[in-house]
Amino acid sequence: KKAVNETARRRKIQIAYNEKNGITPKTIIKPIKNTLEITKKADSKTKKKMTKAERDLAIDNLTQMMNMASAMLDFERAIKLRDEIKKIKESK
Repeated sequence: KKAVNETARRRKIQIAYNEKNGITPKTIIKPIKNTLEITKKADSKTKKKMTKAERDLAIDNLTQMMNMASAMLDFERAIKLRDEIKKIKESK
């Protein structure tokens, strides 16, 4: 009940502000992106054969980025980087 009352209070303030400034709220319309297509394009780029030196450098860079993400509590990014490191290690 507290949350509903707070929402109503804020809505009342917003409506008054909009009327005072002549603002008409509009719905945001964005195009829908095909995420599967984006993923397929990225995968096809990463299938290039890497030399051992390139692999080691990539793993070092990704490990540093993963540690930084973890330190900043961005665990989702850290997990993605960890998985990318694993893919590179498996492609030897």
